Amino acid sequence: MNQIKENYQDDEDFLSDQEEEAEIIDDGQPIIIGKLEGVEQQLLLDTGSQVSVVSEEVFEFIQRKNPRVITLPVSGITIQGITGKIVKVVNQALLTLQIQDSTHEQKFLVVKKLETTAILGTDWMRDKKAKIDMDRDEVYFQDNDVDYYIRFQGRSLKIRTANLQVNQPTGSREENEAIEELISQYEDIFSTKPGLVKTKKNQPAITIGKVKKKKEDKKLKNILKNIKTEQDEDEKCSWIKKEIEENKHGRAEKLKEKFILHQEVLFRKSKRAQEWWVIFLPYIRHREIIELYHQRMGHFGTSKVSAEISENWYIPDLEKKVKQLLAACDLCQKTKIRNQKQEGLMKNVIAENPLDIVSVDIFGPLPRSKGGVEYIFVALDLFTKYVKLYPMKKVNTRMILKKMMEDFIPNVGKPKMILSDHGSQFTAKKWAEEFSNREIEVKMTSVYHPQSNPVERVMRELGRMFRTYCHENHGNWASWVKQIELWINASIHDSTGFSPIELLKKKETDQLVESLIQFPMRTDLGKDIKIRLAREKLKSKAEKRKDKHDKKVNKPVKYKPGDLVLLRTHYQSSAVNKEIRKFFLLYEGPFEVVEETEVNAYRLKKPDTGMNRGVHNVVNLKRYIKIPPEPQLVQVVQNIYIG
Repeated sequence: MNQIKENYQDDEDFLSDQEEEAEIIDDGQPIIIGKLEGVEQQLLLDTGSQVSVVSEEVFEFIQRKNPRVITLPVSGITIQGITGKIVKVVNQALLTLQIQDSTHEQKFLVVKKLETTAILGTDWMRDKKAKIDMDRDEVYFQDNDVDYYIRFQGRSLKIRTANLQVNQPTGSREENEAIEELISQYEDIFSTKPGLVKTKKNQPAITIGKVKKKKEDKKLKNILKNIKTEQDEDEKCSWIKKEIEENKHGRAEKLKEKFILHQEVLFRKSKRAQEWWVIFLPYIRHREIIELYHQRMGHFGTSKVSAEISENWYIPDLEKKVKQLLAACDLCQKTKIRNQKQEGLMKNVIAENPLDIVSVDIFGPLPRSKGGVEYIFVALDLFTKYVKLYPMKKVNTRMILKKMMEDFIPNVGKPKMILSDHGSQFTAKKWAEEFSNREIEVKMTSVYHPQSNPVERVMRELGRMFRTYCHENHGNWASWVKQIELWINASIHDSTGFSPIELLKKKETDQLVESLIQFPMRTDLGKDIKIRLAREKLKSKAEKRKDKHDKKVNKPVKYKPGDLVLLRTHYQSSAVNKEIRKFFLLYEGPFEVVEETEVNAYRLKKPDTGMNRGVHNVVNLKRYIKIPPEPQLVQVVQNIYIG
C-alpha cells in the first residue's frame, strides 16, 4: 500500500524489516524453541503475519495449567490467509513468552485449526528489533539491552495468517482500496496495549466532551452546593469568618484587607488583580479540586493548572500542592518526556505584540483518522501563545496556504512575520510569493536545530496529549483536535500570565462556577494593560529560562532496592493496527528495583508478582511517584491567612 508505506518512510526499523522479508519469502519459515507460560513450544517466525497467534489446542493446554491467563473473547472474528483460507479467532491472550533468558508478556490471537503450534509475527519482530539471517539459520533480537542469537530448530512451509501486506505496494488503485478495506475490517481485533481492551472503530477511547465532562461538572456543583457548610466546618475558614464578624481578637480590619464575606461565603482577594475575589476553599476539598482541574484541562502541568484554579479558588500554598499531586499522576508519568540537557546556548525568539510573529509547522504523518486526515498543520502566535490546529489529508504548499489565507488570517489576524523550518512546503517559491504579496515577511529557523522554532514546544504538547487520550486507539486522534486546541488556548500560559484567548480575543470565564455562586464585584484588567504585563513577563521569563538552560548540568540519577521506577517503552509503528510510536505511552510500570548490577544498570521486578523484568540502563528509567497519604500533603499554618 503506497500511502501507508510513505507514512512510515522515516521509520528505519519498519522499512528494514520489510526489506528482510523480501529475502526470505520463497524459503521455508524458520522455527525456534521457546516457552509459553512455562510450556515449551515450537515458534514459527513469520514476517507475513502482522500479529502473533497461537493455536486453540495449545492455548487450552496452557489455560488448564494456568487458569489465570488473561483473555478477551472476540466472537465472530476471522483472519483470511494469503491462500484465501479462513482462520477463526476465538480469543486474545497475554502470555508470558520466554526465549532463552529473554522473558516478557506477548499478545497473541488464539485461532482455530492453525497449521502450527504458535507464530511470532512482525509485531514481536518490530518490538524486539529482530533480524532473520537465512544464511546462518539464526534470528537476532534485543531485549533489555542484551543481544540474543537463536539458532533455527528447523523450517516449515510458508504459513500466512493475514493478507494485510502494507509493506508491498500494489499496482492499481482498486488493489490499494481492497487492502485498506481489509485493514479496517480487522482493526477491532488488534488491541493496542496490554490489558486487551477491545476498541470499536466508531467508539472513542474517552468522550471528554460528554460523559467525562458531565461527571466533572457534577463534582463541581456538589462542591459549590456545600461550600457554606464546609467553610463553617473548616478550622481556618470558620476562624476567619468569626473574626471578621465578631472581631474577638482585634484582627477584623487587617483581615478585611484580604478577605470578604459575601452571602455567607468567604472570599479572598486574588494576587493577580486588585479587585478580583476568589472562593476560599476548605482544606477537605483541596485534593479534589486539583485533580478535577487537572483532568478538565487535559493533564497540563503545575503552572497551567495552578493558574486556572486561582481564577476562582484560593488554596494556600497552591503551587506546592499542585506540584505534589501532579507529580504522582500515573498517566502523566507515563506520557511526559523527561527533560534533558541540550547542548549549546539558548537563543530566545521574542515577539513584542500579538501577531508580530506566527510560527508554523507540520505534525505527522499520523495513522489515518476520521475524514482520511493524516497530518496537523500547526500555527502559533508567539506573543499570545494562541494556536490553531488544522487536521489535513495532505500538507503541500497549496493546501497550507489555503488554510492560512482562508481561515487563519480572516479569523485570527494578519501576522507581520511567518516563521517556519526548512520543510519543502515552506521553501517553495509560491510560499514566499503569497505572503510577500500581502506584505508579510517570511523567515526560517536553523536547518539542523528545529528547537529554534518555538512551535516545537506545541508539537511536544500535542504528542503528550495524544499519548494521554489516544494510546488505546491511535486512529481516533482527529476527534480530539478541537478539544486540545481549546485546552491550549483557554489555559493560562506561564510565560505571559494570561490565557492566549484572553490576550487575543475576549476571555471566556468559567460560566459553570459563576452560575452556581454569586461573586463579589470583580474588576478585570483592560486589554492594553494585559498586553503590557504579558510583554514584561515574556521578557523576564525568557531571560530566566536562558540563564537556567545555559547553566544546567544533569546530575547522575541513583536508585536503591525497593524504589519504584518506570521503564521506557520501545514500541514500533504498525500501519495495519493504525498505531504510531508517538501515541504510545512512553513508559510502563511501575517496577521495583532489585539491585544495581553494575554502574548505571538495575535489575527490576514486578512489585505484585516478583516476576523478573530484566536489567536496564538508567537512561531508560525514571522514578515513579505515588500519591502521598492525606496527612502528608502540604499543611497550612495560621499566619498564611493573616500575613
